[in-house]
Amino acid sequence: MHILIPDLLKVLSHQKVVARNTITMLNSLMEEGLKNLMFYDIQKEFKQPVRCGVIAAIIRAAFCAREQYWKGIGFVGRCILVSFSYSDMTKSKIYEHIRKGFPVKIIGITTGKRTQAEIPAKIATRIQNLAVAETPFSTGFSPHKQLRALVQAHALYCGRSKVKVEDFEEVRRLSEFMNLGFHQI
Repeated sequence: MHILIPDLLKVLSHQKVVARNTITMLNSLMEEGLKNLMFYDIQKEFKQPVRCGVIAAIIRAAFCAREQYWKGIGFVGRCILVSFSYSDMTKSKIYEHIRKGFPVKIIGITTGKRTQAEIPAKIATRIQNLAVAETPFSTGFSPHKQLRALVQAHALYCGRSKVKVEDFEEVRRLSEFMNLGFHQI
């Protein structure tokens, strides 16, 4: 029996004390098992200790930030670490999927009615390239989707149902502020 946590980072994004208590509980659950559970608003007593494994996914940076602490409490030693990264071919397929407009964004702006703006293929490629350039620390998939939505929103704001280069250029100009290195502008 295993507990599956598809995004451990969400669990760990709560207050520090909550995150540490959660890891301590998972640690006990995997090693000796839990007989009595008193975890925030949950109180439960079991006839026999409940033991199970944990399968969880976490991004590399978040794991590395916690690795020393987790090793110190024995959490890493109780886990089988599995990792992966996207191949260039897989990344290309994902970018193409996003570039072709999936998932479809329906945007309601100024008129209050839901609508969407078509993005021509050449502009879609430029949006993808901008997303990748602005996020060298990750795949850029999420920023790619977000930049597409911003370019579409600008076109709709200008009263058009088809994106023009000027819409992309305005978002590109504003992308100077996507500056996680906090470089001076």
